[in-house]
Amino acid sequence: MNVELEDRVVKFTARCIKVCAALPDRRIGSTSLADQVFRSATSVAANYAEAEEAESRKDFIHKLKIAMKELPKRACGLRSLWKAGMSRNVSWRLS
Repeated sequence: MNVELEDRVVKFTARCIKVCAALPDRRIGSTSLADQVFRSATSVAANYAEAEEAESRKDFIHKLKIAMKELPKRACGLRSLWKAGMSRNVSWRLS
């Protein structure tokens, strides 16, 4: 287990949860923004946890690639919320 990587994934997910908590209760389309961000952000951590339970090195690499592939999409979504002014009450500090 890579403790540093796991810590970074958990911190990213925690920041996303804070963003969700601060988002206005609005629906755009069929779901609320907070629900969408929460589900997508927590999927990164879930995929990482799945990789940790891999049955082989090849399986681990495959599952970890899935988790890491999700990160840029989630970060882009968060930046879009910020640009749209939907998260004015959120501290975007990365520490």
